[in-house]
Parts: sequence; structure tokens; C-alpha cells
Amino acid sequence: MKLTKKRNLRFIPTLIISFMIIMSGFFKISSAPQLVEHYTQLGMIKYLQILGIAELLCISLFIYKQTMHIGLMLLTGYFGGAIAVEISHGNLFVAPLMILIIVWVAAYMRNSSLFIAQKTFRKEMTSYMA
Repeated sequence: MKLTKKRNLRFIPTLIISFMIIMSGFFKISSAPQLVEHYTQLGMIKYLQILGIAELLCISLFIYKQTMHIGLMLLTGYFGGAIAVEISHGNLFVAPLMILIIVWVAAYMRNSSLFIAQKTFRKEMTSYMA
């Protein structure tokens, strides 16, 4: 497979998850009726627009190459919190979990070194722990 084709295929998960999160953020900001109903049940209706803005900020950081690391951590925290809220209210947590999995797959495809410990770091940690 040609290098450019591989490079383009790496960004497909990023495009998919970016579209999903951007749409979700805009729906929250515009107070879509289905979301208003769901967030009212959760008791979080007053945070709906703030959460939409937070989603857009997090995905913006994730898309930009130089801030992808911080965007990944923020998205992990955001959707980890979404999973916790859904579990605490007895709802299905599959949707935020699937989004989180796609975020991590996209991050891995863009930069696999994020998930592999560097040899120098391992060496320092083993000498520190000894």
C-alpha cells in the first residue's frame, strides 16, 4: 500500500469521531429537545450548553496535531465522566464508552508512540524503584 494511502487511512477514525463530537456539541449548545429531556432526567439541564462548549473545545484540541495529547486526556476525562453519570443513574453507558473507544483508536492510529513506554523512561523508573 502506498504511503499516502496509509497516511490518509490513519485519519478516518479521527474524522468519524470529530464529526460525532462536533455534532453532539452543537446539539447541546442549541438545546435539542431529546438532549433537554435526557439531561433533565439526569438533573444536569443547567450544564447542557457548558458541556457542549467543553466538547467542542476538547475535540478542537484533539484534532490539532500539537495539542492532540492534551485533547486526548480531556476527552478521556469528559467521556469517562459521562460513563460515570450514566452508570450512577442506572442508564446504559454504551454510547459514551463506544465514543471513548473510537477516540483512543483514533489517537493510536495517529500516534502509536503515545501508548508505548519509551526505553529511557522505563530505565529511569526501574532505577528509581530499586
